[in-house]
Amino acid sequence: MSTNTPPMWKGNNLNDFRKITDAPADEAIKALYQNVNFLQDRDELKEMAKNDTFVPANMPPAIRDFINHELSVTYSEVEKAAFIRAHEVWKENGVQFIFVLFFRGLPYTYMAEKPANVLRLTKLLEQHPTRRILETAQFVFDVMDNKWWEPESRGILTALKVRLMHSAMRFNLLNKPVGDDKWDIDKWGMPISQEDLIATNQVFSLEFFKGMEMLGESLTPGQQADWFLTWKTIGRIMGIQKELLCPNVEQAWVLQKAVYNHLFPDDNTAGVALAKALVETLSEFLLSTKMVLIMMRKMIMDEDHPDLFFRVLGPTYGSEYPSVFARTRSADDSSDLDKILSDEFHTELIGYKERVIDFRKDQKAKDPKTRGDGGEKSLIDFQLDVFEDLLEEMHPDRPQTRGVGTFLLKKAMASVGGVIIGILSTYFREGKQTKFRIPADLKEHWALS
Repeated sequence: MSTNTPPMWKGNNLNDFRKITDAPADEAIKALYQNVNFLQDRDELKEMAKNDTFVPANMPPAIRDFINHELSVTYSEVEKAAFIRAHEVWKENGVQFIFVLFFRGLPYTYMAEKPANVLRLTKLLEQHPTRRILETAQFVFDVMDNKWWEPESRGILTALKVRLMHSAMRFNLLNKPVGDDKWDIDKWGMPISQEDLIATNQVFSLEFFKGMEMLGESLTPGQQADWFLTWKTIGRIMGIQKELLCPNVEQAWVLQKAVYNHLFPDDNTAGVALAKALVETLSEFLLSTKMVLIMMRKMIMDEDHPDLFFRVLGPTYGSEYPSVFARTRSADDSSDLDKILSDEFHTELIGYKERVIDFRKDQKAKDPKTRGDGGEKSLIDFQLDVFEDLLEEMHPDRPQTRGVGTFLLKKAMASVGGVIIGILSTYFREGKQTKFRIPADLKEHWALS
């Protein structure tokens, strides 16, 4: 990997991008808040965030002009062909993507203290953790849908809506502090700055590639290039300046690592709280806290940031789960800990399988369409078969049982991703008053229909 870092990415120069936000969207939101019909427009904005409709009919002209300008952008046939190929990558690997998002991508974003303060001050994760995290997953499903870039498609409209919501959050953080807890520009830069936007955007591509590699299912260079171009385009739609949109995956990693080094502090109070909210939310998918932590340890710890897992999750869970947070000093220590965690994961997987079986029974009882009386299996049924085989292979009494970092655990974690998708397909989003949206072609492809 190249180490020739462009000057704008080096060290303190990244601070310049902490001062820059998203001028076009900010101007549109400013016009809304300054409108004589402010109270009505504010309520409309809240409705736009709450519901799946995009923009109410009586929004001020500045908002409509902003949206129409973004929807007028056209794409080349080469770009559209890459978007279509990326959609095929999504169809084949979306189950693993959601697992990587929850168990690696999101914890990495929480480690960045300055942008994490946006979620802390707005109370989005503390008061509505499940809704906030599942809305992130819904965003991915929308922007990775077939022909997402077309003006009438939900994908590009969702991206633009999130962009406007970012600007509204930014306006309120800067202009409407609550009590003494207000945004500190001198310490944190601007909320949802260009540095924050590019770092988050690249998590959806680069950390997906890294996570797939860790699961033993690496994407090809061509697949990575198509996926990266797609998410880079989504990043532009969401307000990232062209100076930060890298030409290829290699240079993007250079930038991403520079941003990580710039944003990951020694002390991360906000990130610890957000990581705790994420772990608690994952219980919605029948996962025990210990099982979540074992899988996060596997997915978060790598050569670049070996302490990240301990720093972002240790303050909350270290004393309660000492084996999961044990550190090793030698190869022998590592082997012993590997065996302990493998045995503990086996025990957790037994309990998880039983909870999934109970969930599937309840699902069949409530919805006859899911019964599968004709021999059909759902995505969850397939994962239960995988769990059954893995539990036998991973049994502690088997002499050939391998440790926590082996093929067996990787296969188990990928299957957990399948269960998460299966449960997501039935999830009712109370804040939105609608079910989680999964397109019909994906439901059929993933055996969800």
